[in-house]
Amino acid sequence: MANSKYAEKFKDPRWQKMRLKVFEKAGWRCQNCDPDVEDRELHLHHGYYEWGIEPWDLPEDTLWCLCDECHKRAQKTFSEMKLEIGRTNPMDYDEIYETIREAREQWDSQRRDNCHA
Repeated sequence: MANSKYAEKFKDPRWQKMRLKVFEKAGWRCQNCDPDVEDRELHLHHGYYEWGIEPWDLPEDTLWCLCDECHKRAQKTFSEMKLEIGRTNPMDYDEIYETIREAREQWDSQRRDNCHA
């Protein structure tokens, strides 16, 4: 089974090192919900997969420390987004990509501004 082979990679020390690095960077708190809430079960969410790339070689900015509840919600929403993209004419991918990239840059900028306020 392919999924079990991939899951075995999460036992690799290189993955464990990456996982700890992301959790530490997030202060061992969910990066999505209330940052003052502690003692939640944390998961490392992959915002991105690419065939042939080991999980520890993924770009660090695509890995997120999420609590169990936020991780389940993110997985569900991500699956729904992929379904909608799958239903979209491939000729529209460039426009969708640009819209997502611009929105992410705007949100990142707003977050930085709020952190410095």
